[in-house]
Amino acid sequence: MVPLAAILLGFSAFAADRERGTLRLALGNGAPPGRLFAARFAALLLILIVVVGGPLLAIGGLVITGHDGAGWQVPARLASWVAVQIAYASVFLLLAMLISLLARTARAALATALVAWVLICVAAPRLATAGVDALVPALSYREVRARIDAGFRAHKTAEAGDERAREVLTRYGVEDARELPVDLDGLMMFENESHNFAVYDRELGAFFESLAGQERAFAWAGLLSPRVALQALSQTLAGTDFAQHAHFVWGVEAYRRRISERMNGEIRDNPQHGKGRLIAGVELWQQIPPFVHTPLPFTRSLADARVPALVLALWLTLLAALSVPVIRRLKP
Repeated sequence: MVPLAAILLGFSAFAADRERGTLRLALGNGAPPGRLFAARFAALLLILIVVVGGPLLAIGGLVITGHDGAGWQVPARLASWVAVQIAYASVFLLLAMLISLLARTARAALATALVAWVLICVAAPRLATAGVDALVPALSYREVRARIDAGFRAHKTAEAGDERAREVLTRYGVEDARELPVDLDGLMMFENESHNFAVYDRELGAFFESLAGQERAFAWAGLLSPRVALQALSQTLAGTDFAQHAHFVWGVEAYRRRISERMNGEIRDNPQHGKGRLIAGVELWQQIPPFVHTPLPFTRSLADARVPALVLALWLTLLAALSVPVIRRLKP
């Protein structure tokens, strides 16, 4: 809706005056076309800032006061996010005013601007998504999950378990598990988890890297449409991009591994040798700290937003550059 608001503000900026004949009067009185364009753009941009930025800042302010955003640097994220939304709206304001400079009537300017809106905001993003999927395909999660499960199963067969048990007995120079200074089951669980961690890191890491590659390609696909660039920028600045998701997933996984290693280590270091199952007291669980997620810093988000921000700036620069010769040749 923001592009439509910008189009409705800007489509009649010059076309309506040309249609009424007031543009001829303005130019005949010696008004420089460049100054005339700049003044109207500034006035319409101010309205756009109030219409777009005001509600976003108000809603964002309510969210900040009602939620604990510890570690997220919410005010900085909100301010930069709103600035990006205004820059995005400015692209369509410039586009509408450029069309208005060329159109003979306000109706023609509105129709042309709406066609441009459909192409840029509806058709181009779908084309960009399809192109990224075709040129930079991501790994299939189903296949990745199957490889992870296959890697787990290959290590958990009875034959593989017996072989590792014999290796442990040989390493300690004993023939019976009851002679070990550690618990064989706990040691085997510890070793099995280490293997699973390696499989998980390899396969899921490759999957995540393929998704990150798609996200990087999608940022450059903003050259097809400023809406694509806005999507990439909005996610990154709001902290809902894939980098934040992957950071959260690996953080949770690291926490789970610390718990698993602590529990397996407790079993390994307290051999029962047929005395029954090990029952740990509450003091063991008190050693496990609560999970606390620390998001990636805002500086990292700004770094990740460089490409889509550059693409959005290129759109603004291109439209401004196209406007210059048209303004110079402005005719009533």
